Order: sequence, then structure tokens, then C-alpha cells
Amino acid sequence: MKVVALISGGKDSCFNMMHCVANGHEIVALANLKPAAATGKDELDSYMYQTVGHDAIELYRDCMNLPLFRREIRGEARAQGADYRPTVDDEVEDLYELLSAVKAAIPDVEGVASGAILSNYQRVRVENVCSRLGLTSFAYLWRRDQKQLLEEMIESGLDAVLIKVAAMGLKRNHLGKTLNEMYPHLLQMHERFDAHICGEGGEFESFTRDCPLFVKRIILDEVETVIHSDDAVAVVAYLRIKKAHVEDKAPEDIGLTEEQRAMLLSNGRTTNTDCPSKEVASLMVQEMSSDLLVDKEQSATPLRCRPENRWRPPYFTIPGIQVQNVTPNKAQGTLEEETTIILDYLQGQLVSCGLTWDNVVMMHVYVRDMSAFGRLNAAYNRYFGLNPPPRVTVEVALPGDSQVQIDCLAYQYADPAHRKETLHVQSVSYWAPANIGPYSQAAMVSDHIYVAGQIGLIPNTMQLPSATSVDPTRRIMAGLMEEITTSLRSLERIVVALSADVARDAAACVCYVTDARFGLVARKIWEERVGPQVPAVFVTVPGLPRNAKVEWQVLFGNRSARRSLVDEYHEEPVIEVLERYLQAQSSVDADICWEVQSWHRGNLGCVVGTCGQRDLSTPLTQSILTTAWRTLLASLSEILDGVSERTLGVKEVISIRVFYHCNIPLAWIEKAVKWETASGQGDFITFVPVSNINASLSALAVSVHASRSSPEV
Repeated sequence: MKVVALISGGKDSCFNMMHCVANGHEIVALANLKPAAATGKDELDSYMYQTVGHDAIELYRDCMNLPLFRREIRGEARAQGADYRPTVDDEVEDLYELLSAVKAAIPDVEGVASGAILSNYQRVRVENVCSRLGLTSFAYLWRRDQKQLLEEMIESGLDAVLIKVAAMGLKRNHLGKTLNEMYPHLLQMHERFDAHICGEGGEFESFTRDCPLFVKRIILDEVETVIHSDDAVAVVAYLRIKKAHVEDKAPEDIGLTEEQRAMLLSNGRTTNTDCPSKEVASLMVQEMSSDLLVDKEQSATPLRCRPENRWRPPYFTIPGIQVQNVTPNKAQGTLEEETTIILDYLQGQLVSCGLTWDNVVMMHVYVRDMSAFGRLNAAYNRYFGLNPPPRVTVEVALPGDSQVQIDCLAYQYADPAHRKETLHVQSVSYWAPANIGPYSQAAMVSDHIYVAGQIGLIPNTMQLPSATSVDPTRRIMAGLMEEITTSLRSLERIVVALSADVARDAAACVCYVTDARFGLVARKIWEERVGPQVPAVFVTVPGLPRNAKVEWQVLFGNRSARRSLVDEYHEEPVIEVLERYLQAQSSVDADICWEVQSWHRGNLGCVVGTCGQRDLSTPLTQSILTTAWRTLLASLSEILDGVSERTLGVKEVISIRVFYHCNIPLAWIEKAVKWETASGQGDFITFVPVSNINASLSALAVSVHASRSSPEV
């Protein structure tokens, strides 16, 4: 892409330019915001922009041999919340006007490069401006390890000096010193005071004199030290550049070398260099059958018109809705029409309970044909603004003529100050994939973290890994292993950003795969990384976004949030919240085979179970299915009641998702659960047809999400 680089003179913006070039993009212009001349100030109290060193920014035009667009900062930080909406006289609008001018002058510019490392405040606002202008944000330094990042800057040949100091351990004599000279001292500061090595806490700012992209280097001829605050503990001082010039560089010092390019790109891909174990490799050559024998001579008349909602404050569940559930007599329409009808219905149901889309914390979208993913997104996008809810999108063999099925889970905030925290990163980086649709990476409410489905996209390229082996089996295996590795790495980085941990806090997992053998491999790796105790089900479906082989949907319990809830509501000393794991299964000689796993911590409980008949040579009948379901349900209820000393039973269930083998008529499934409807527990179930469950011929799998409404330990 053709990219305009936002520059402040600092090391981060210049290093991000290097990453843009290493990733194949072309820097076509530079853009900078400077203090208004009328203020007479070198440094502004800005949350967004570094202005120290603005005196020498004009030299970057010659250093890069590119047009430089500049604008004075006229606004202030008026909208200081976590999210940003266009606000009159806010300093973000100066960035919007600046980039609008760039786009008007260079119509084919497609992206914006910025040096954000850790500041959500800056990232969110740059992404907002990019979204309004139809530009892609590139932030390759986002959430990188700062020690490693600074080492790479030094190793890459980036020459920057400290131009401002403002932290304990930094003094005025450190001004003008290079990153290489300061590295040992900055490392010591980090170890002693937990200071940010790259200055992300405002400890220091820098000015770049040279980098491999420069065709000329900057020479600082005369600088003046300005003392802003002569504090005995932490002096605040900066350099005012009074005179500087550029000088030519040797041709061999211009441009990225292959070694530099390889070093920069080494962060973008976690290649699984280890050969898979013989045990894992053997899983790929197993003979798998998806032909569950079903006696379809029996009647299969659909039973219900519309699933019932589940309203258990603070949670509101709308189970899987298809267009015929809303308009039974409507002729088949387009995917866009069906999506619109369903979302209109969901919106009406939310409003009837005093909720909006902002209350929704998770959505599932099941489509008949994944090739229509773009059309689905276009219709879906009209309903959401900032921070849309996380989403899982999967292709399944929907019954009848349905083209799409959607369900959602919403949360009613007792206190507006404790609304959901959303992670919605739209920038291209090495961190985790930018969203490929109108959804967020994650949403957190109470002690629950809902994460969008994760596929193995390489974040900096937004492409799936491609294996090169000549042997087809080895090529598929290598691609699968790298997809699993990359998707789990992205999952881990997302939850770490929300102060959680995959192995410690995973509560339940649904893994979608496009081949039952992939499920065997995915389960093996999941259990090696997370452990077998987390309730998990691996289901096979016809297709996933971008033709991925695997997609993870994982629910997490946020331990740190639980601890703060105890403090807030009960004003009691913080005490450890215990996890409980239970597992049960049928006897080896039972006609109905079943298995159940549960996880519980604090208010959150999850149970996953599977069931089927042991004799697979006998066709499955409706009667056998009903017996299997009742057997499984009894085990689910028993294990729910057993996960806590204070019962977390059926009454606390907020959502149930039943995966059923696609050979089984949906009417059988509905009838199997209808017996329980009288107790008010059967009609808020979402049904999902799949072609295989846990690489076996199980008839059903169920995933249950339960939660108490009031905090307790």
C-alpha cells in the first residue's frame, strides 16, 4: 500500500516506517502536527503528540526526499474517554484535517503509519481518523516487548538521541545521548523503578538523526537545554534545537539491507520449526468417518416456530434465530435480506428489555455459504458503531433454506461506570490480527471475558500461513500446525491485554475445524498448552473465514476482575477464588455413552458434554436420541450442582449451545429437549448442525454457560 507516515521526530515513528517498508509498503508522504506559532511554546500539554523537537522537523523532507505535510495544533484534549467520537475543538480533529489534506493531495494514499506502542488513547484516535477517511492504520510496534524493541532499534541502525527527560533516574546530562549509550541505564531504571524502557510512561522523548530509510542524516549544530521543572527527584528538561542541517550519506548506507529486513520481519510470524511428534503426525492419517447412521424413515416434522429468550439479569440471551423464526411465511430472500430481518428482530428484543447493541457482549453468526462473508459483513455492519461486540462466524449446513442464523448474549450494566471493556484494535501490527469484519477482539464484563473467534491469520500480512512441502500430507500438516500456533498466539495476546492468561483463566473452549483429523491435532496441542481440565469440544464444519482450517472460541474468567468485584461490593479483604474442575463419563458397557467436563470459579461456571449410542452399526432412532439427551442432561445438571458448595445449577444457566450431527433431523433434537420445556429451561437453546463431534460419531455435544448475578466467593 501507499502510506503516509505520521512523524514526530521520535524513534518510534521512524522505526515504524522501517517496518512498513520491510512489509512491502511504500512511504509516499510524511505528516506532522506542530505547536501553533502564537503559543510560543516548544512543548504542548498534549495526550496525542510529541512536539519537542518540532524546530527540526522540516529537515525530514530532505532526509526522506518526500513531501512533508504540516499543520498547527489548534485543539485540545477535550474528549478524554477510552473511546473517541468526533469532537469539536479536540486535538484529534487537527489530525483529521491534516490527513484529509494529504488524501486530497495524494488520492491514492491507502494507509497511515504511526509509532504507538502501548497507548490505547493514541491508537484509538488514530484508528478513528483512519476509519473516517477510509485508510488502514499500520502500527507495527503495538504491544511489542519494549526491551526487545529498543534492542532492535539500536541493532537496525536507527540513530536517535534523548531530547527530553522527565523521570526519576534521568538527569539533564542524559539529554543528547544516543539510545545505544543510554540502553544500560534505561535497563537499570526498568529493574529499579519499573520504568518503561522505551519511554511509554513519559520517562523520555527522543529525536531521530538517522535511520536506514534516510537519504541524508541530520546534524544538530546547536541546542539549548531548557529546564521545565528543576525537581530534585525527577527533573523535567528538554533540548531546543536552535540550528541543524542535513548531510549526504554514502549510497551503501541508504535503504534496508536484506539482514535488516529479515530482522524486522522476524517478529511477524511464529513458524512451527519443530517437526510434529509421531503421535501428532499419526492423527493426520487416521481413517475418519462422518456418516452417522440415522433411521430417517421416522417422521421429522419441525416443532417450534421461534426460540424463547432467556432473561436472567444481568444476562439476556437470544438463542439462534433464522428468518423463518421471525417471518414464517416469507419467501426465500437474499442473504442480505435475511440478515437484516434477523438483526431487526434482535434489536427489537434488546430494546424491549431496555438494552441496546452496546450491551451485547458476544454474537454467533452461522452461514450456509462462507463465500458470502463480505456480503454478510456489509449488511451486519449497518447495525454497529464504535466497538461492535465480539463475534464467531462459521459455515454450517443450516436446515431448510436458511442462509444465516444469529444469536447474541447481552449484559445489563447495574452501574454505568462499570460498562463492558472492549478491545477493538483495527491497526495492522505484529500483535494479533486486525478484525476482518465489524466485530471487536474481546469484551469484558464482570469476571467474564468473551473473545471473538480466532483463526490463524499472520497479523502483519493478514494472510493464512502457506506451507511449501511437495508432499500433500506434509503440506497440509505444516499449514495446520502453523495455523494452530498462530491462532493460539493471537488468542494469548488478546487476553494478556486484558490482564488474563490463557492457561490460567480459560473456562470453556469450542474449536471449529474443517476436517475431523484437524480436531484431533488441535485437541492434542490445546491440552499440551492449556491442560485437559478445561471443558472443550471440537466440532467439524464445512467452512471457516478465509478458508482457515481451525477457529478457536474461548470464554475466560478474569481473576483480576473478580478480586476487584469483591472489594467493590463487599468491602472485604481480597481472598483467593478457588477453581473447581469436575469430570464424569458413562461406564464402558453402557448402551448410551456420554462424557461431561465442568469448570467453575467465582460467578462463572461452564460445562461441556457429549453423548451418543455405543453401537454405531445400528441406525440412530428418535427414541434413542431422546434417551441419550436425557442421560446427558441428568449428568449436566448433577455436575452443575456439584461445582460449588453454593449451588450453581440449572437456574444459573444463561446460554446453552447444542451441536448435533447434521445427519440427524433438527425436529428430533427439538423433540428430545421438549420434555424439559415445562420447567422453563428448554427453549433458549441454540442448535448448530456439524458433521463431526470430537472426531467421533457422537450424536450431540452441549456447551453450557452459567453465571450468578451477584458477586460471591
